[in-house]
Amino acid sequence: MYVLTILANTTPEHPDHGKVGESFVACWIDREDEQEAIRIASDMIVSDGWEVVRVDEVSTVTESDYEEDHEYRQYYEQALTDKEVLVFHVCPVFPVYYLSLEVAPSAGSEPAFEARAWVCSEVVAEDYDPMEL
Repeated sequence: MYVLTILANTTPEHPDHGKVGESFVACWIDREDEQEAIRIASDMIVSDGWEVVRVDEVSTVTESDYEEDHEYRQYYEQALTDKEVLVFHVCPVFPVYYLSLEVAPSAGSEPAFEARAWVCSEVVAEDYDPMEL
């Protein structure tokens, strides 16, 4: 079985075009030939309204590569039955920012308070003030 990581973009016909950016597709393809696995994964991505930007990684996997509680083991096992499994990891079209704020009683002292937040999606494109939350 091959596991592939493919970078993809939505086509203009895709219902989420303009809402999501480049996304990674993890593919488990149960075939003997690497080129056939790449072709099948690419064809499935295209048929879902995406365009393939590039194939990032291709490797072979076996059951021993996934411990019993591994988060991706379920996809490997499903591919043994269905022969193909694709998992889309969709990214926002807008940038993602990580905000961190530390407040200390005086310069050089340990922070008394720390706040962290991820900011993404349409909120970045608008006037956004994290202190208004």
